[in-house]
Amino acid sequence: MPTKFIIPTRRIRDIPSNDINYAIHVRMEDLIQLDEESWCVGENINHMQFLRKENWDGKGKIESFDEGDLVLWMPKTIEIKGGKFRLLWKGQYKVHKTFNNNIWH
Repeated sequence: MPTKFIIPTRRIRDIPSNDINYAIHVRMEDLIQLDEESWCVGENINHMQFLRKENWDGKGKIESFDEGDLVLWMPKTIEIKGGKFRLLWKGQYKVHKTFNNNIWH
């Protein structure tokens, strides 16, 4: 029963079987290179996620209304009844007073 074994790769397969230490060294180099490439891929994924988030966040815009403006309101819970012909917006509502941080009454 063998006590040592090697997972063969193309580079290790061509190494003579009597030089086990060299085969292990070559395999360790392959694993280190694989780990470095995996880390680089992870960094690229994180960077792309950050860029996508910045792009998505930049699409929103802050609306500001003055007193007397007419506005529409979209409630958070929309009834399913009516299918594609249902009303998504309610209103017209008149802005009576504006507060800080885009809060209206």
